[in-house]
Amino acid sequence: MDCSVKFTENNYDFGRIKEADGEVKHTFYVENISEDTLFLQSVRASCGCTTPFWEKEGVLPGDSAKIVVAYNPF
Repeated sequence: MDCSVKFTENNYDFGRIKEADGEVKHTFYVENISEDTLFLQSVRASCGCTTPFWEKEGVLPGDSAKIVVAYNPF
């Protein structure tokens, strides 16, 4: 089973945000460049203060999936 993926970007800096503005989000895109269906079983952020959300359905070869990372300053 070949599970090769390609990310449009590997990291994102939210920069300076205002607490009063509330939650901020960023979307990462991952493309399945293998010949097999890809299943994202676990996604971890580099910091415990951000929460990732991702599509649990299989990603067919040539298709892309979204991983949304949210940070809530409250």
